[in-house]
Amino acid sequence: MSNKLQCEYMILIIFKYPSSEKKKKELEAIRSNRSVSSERKAAYPLAEEALNQWVVRLRQDSFIVLLSTIKCKMKELLKTSFQQVYSNVLETFEASNSWCQRFISRYNLVFWHYTKLEQKLLRDLAKQLEHFYEFIKKS
Repeated sequence: MSNKLQCEYMILIIFKYPSSEKKKKELEAIRSNRSVSSERKAAYPLAEEALNQWVVRLRQDSFIVLLSTIKCKMKELLKTSFQQVYSNVLETFEASNSWCQRFISRYNLVFWHYTKLEQKLLRDLAKQLEHFYEFIKKS
């Protein structure tokens, strides 16, 4: 068999669906056993739940919550409220940026960034408004 025919034959073998019902059922079982979420699970779920409630409460009171604030609050919660629940937590936990981003995505939090006033308003807004008013008066 030539190399080209061998390659085509191999491709057909690889991409051909299984012919027997047993193999089809095995494939379906493998697909159904896949994890729904590939996201990493929380190492300290009780503390993160308390932190999430704290963030939501602050947001409801119209306070700004920064990433650094979340990190500090998590460390504080682990040192005080959850030190007995999680042993050796002070040595193992690092409030890194990646942990904070995973926390945000786990609890579907959104961070809005305020823009500068210059970005919101056009530089020559007054002139454009005057031209618009003149256009309206003429028509």
